[in-house]
Amino acid sequence: MHLPDRIDLRAIGEVWPVIYCFDESKQGIWLRETSSELTLSGVRLERQAVIPKLKEWLRLRVRQTIFPVAQSLAEKHQLELGALMVKSQRTRWASCSGSKNLSLNTKLLFLAPELVRYVLIHELCHTVHLNHSNEFWRLVACHEPAYRVLDQQLREAWKTVPQWVF
Repeated sequence: MHLPDRIDLRAIGEVWPVIYCFDESKQGIWLRETSSELTLSGVRLERQAVIPKLKEWLRLRVRQTIFPVAQSLAEKHQLELGALMVKSQRTRWASCSGSKNLSLNTKLLFLAPELVRYVLIHELCHTVHLNHSNEFWRLVACHEPAYRVLDQQLREAWKTVPQWVF
């Protein structure tokens, strides 16, 4: 599998060209973000060194862009929110703990914005009902009336995530 030459963060409307620069003066891999591109430089620009750097950058982008959306939705819908964390789960877009803490998957960045919003609403509703009971789904419906359509789209959305992210 090749290294990405661009990263399309559909959730936040950003496309990042990725430039690779061989640089003998650097130990390890260095990632530099400018206003328009990502540059990875180092001596060994190999997959096993580059992909972890890109995944680290994705975690940062979630903190910078999706955390504020989650906090805003919690306030707007008057749903209590504990801490926010970033994970790279293989099978979940997000999760909610009994302490009302949300763990958000870096893969959310590759979804359409309306799907990210739905995932956040879904998890925020778990701060009230930590299950998938009828009461939970009624609460979801109050905050996202189109949840059934969005939930179905979400089941297929894994296909939009680039393979290198897994």
